Amino acid sequence: MQRGASVAHKVIKCWQKDATKNYETAESQLQAQIGVSTEERMASRMVTWAAGKWQAHSTADLQGLQEAMALLKEALRTAPPLPHLSMKQLKRVLSSFKAGGLGIDAWVVQLWSYLPEEALKILLTILQAMDRGVMPVQTLLSFISFMPKETGGERPIALTSMLWRLWCALRKSLVTEWDAAFHGHWDQAVKGSSCLRAAILRALRAEVAYLLGYDTAAVLWDISAFFVSI
Repeated sequence: MQRGASVAHKVIKCWQKDATKNYETAESQLQAQIGVSTEERMASRMVTWAAGKWQAHSTADLQGLQEAMALLKEALRTAPPLPHLSMKQLKRVLSSFKAGGLGIDAWVVQLWSYLPEEALKILLTILQAMDRGVMPVQTLLSFISFMPKETGGERPIALTSMLWRLWCALRKSLVTEWDAAFHGHWDQAVKGSSCLRAAILRALRAEVAYLLGYDTAAVLWDISAFFVSI
């Protein structure tokens, strides 16, 4: 599953961290852990990532998903149209797009900035159609790639299409503005936020409980593989 930019990324990362390491040794360690053949690897991955293990299709989850989709459809129906995308915006985002691994469409966004004007107009037309919800089905697909971890095992990452990433980059400012306007004071997953407020509130509740004669207890989680745990 590891090809192209993914391989190059691991080679550079290993060399920067430890000059004695290289991609070949990391790959051999991974093969020793999860097997060499395709059948062995898939069997090993099924133990951890099988859908049934995580109850991905439970009735409660499906009901919640249906309710969320209904709310989303209603919001889309009543939402005002997005601001018009201009050629100037497209060129600016293309020129500043950060380099990264290839997506599932194997397109390199940085090369699009060298397209002739007529090709850029066609690309802009496609992006404007995506604003109206008319999206090529390929942009909605994700490819899960497994990357070996230095401590053992694999880490799954979702590779989206570059066209989708470009559209998201063009609309990033709107998401940032919404995030700044609607996040709660209790939200820790906000840019520039801190967990200090949550820590103070926990300490306050513990002090109040103690003064009222109650016993208090705290459970501290130390999750070394967060995304695996969820």
